[in-house]
Amino acid sequence: MHRKFTLVPALLLLTLIGLLAGTSAASAAGMKVRTSIGEVYVVDAKPKQQFNLLNKAGVLVHKGKADKYGSLVFHGLREGDKFTVRSGSFTKKVTTLKGSTPPSASFYKKQKLVEGLNYLEMRDGIKLAVTVRLPAGKKITDGPFPTLVEYSGYQVAAPGNLLASLGKDDPLAPAQSTIIGSALGPLLGFASVSVQMRGSGCSGGHFDLFDLPTTYDGYDVIESLATQPWVKGGMVGMVGISFSGISQMFVAGTQPPHLAAIAPMSITSDLYQGTGYPGGIFNSGFALSWIKERVADAQPAPAGGQA
Repeated sequence: MHRKFTLVPALLLLTLIGLLAGTSAASAAGMKVRTSIGEVYVVDAKPKQQFNLLNKAGVLVHKGKADKYGSLVFHGLREGDKFTVRSGSFTKKVTTLKGSTPPSASFYKKQKLVEGLNYLEMRDGIKLAVTVRLPAGKKITDGPFPTLVEYSGYQVAAPGNLLASLGKDDPLAPAQSTIIGSALGPLLGFASVSVQMRGSGCSGGHFDLFDLPTTYDGYDVIESLATQPWVKGGMVGMVGISFSGISQMFVAGTQPPHLAAIAPMSITSDLYQGTGYPGGIFNSGFALSWIKERVADAQPAPAGGQA
């Protein structure tokens, strides 16, 4: 059996090549390669698109496929290192961010927060959901107020009223475990800023459980808040219990210049030995169930994730 082949005229062949090149260029134009602290990530690629990550010597160090949303994250990289992202004919040279090199003061000053739900931009372009709650009966113009932050991956930035939602099924109510920032702080005369960790709730990015991007997000939040005219003295404190307490230790470790104090409660100093493997024994109880819940919370909506 013989196959029949058709000779394509040269002009038509060149046209087809041009169309294919145009399609590839359009796809690359819509795709974005960005960097974070020790991370390189791709967004708006094609689902299952293959990517290679090469170091500055041209050696392949990682490879992976975009998920069904066209996203891929290469993490655990050295801060400030140069890399090349390659996919077919597409290449992009990038340099990972360094946590020790914060943005300029103008980056923080440009961010304006008002009462209620806001989106606050981080140094790598990811935006976090942030809800500003004021003392009862006060307006933002009544400030400045002593200001505190509660920062976690629980449903903390949900803009509803926690106390008014008790006993009700309100998907816009913050989690009861965030009561210190979402209810008690304002009752005591503080402006309270509820910050949703990246990859959880309505915040962008991927959930990394206290990795460097999340840790330095806390730095950026504190420094952005310090520029707000309604924040008393340009200084901010942090409060919270458990998840919202542990986050304070990581953020404080970055030494934001305008962090005045932290008040962490029910925390662990070592997530691995203190919680995951106490005494070298795997914690198949609370630690495992907690991690599973966090993974479930971080799933994209509407099929999963937080309410």
